Amino acid sequence: HAAGKLGIIVDTSTEGPVVHGIKDGSPLVGNVFIGDLIVAVDDEDTSDWSAHYLTKLVARKSGSVRKLTLCSPGVLL
Repeated sequence: HAAGKLGIIVDTSTEGPVVHGIKDGSPLVGNVFIGDLIVAVDDEDTSDWSAHYLTKLVARKSGSVRKLTLCSPGVLL
């Protein structure tokens, strides 16, 4: 959960949006890792979202706390 800028770089993958990078000073450092799939935002399934759409939605909600659900590579859902 975090409000404001998340400081992550998201890319589109065949499995859905994936964390491509984490900026210095991100509030998510240590909780989010490169390669993590973003499987939901605020409990809404993101598996068929593009990185662009996910980034726009998360930015639009930047004034409030958002819940990201992540799946690390190699972990079955």
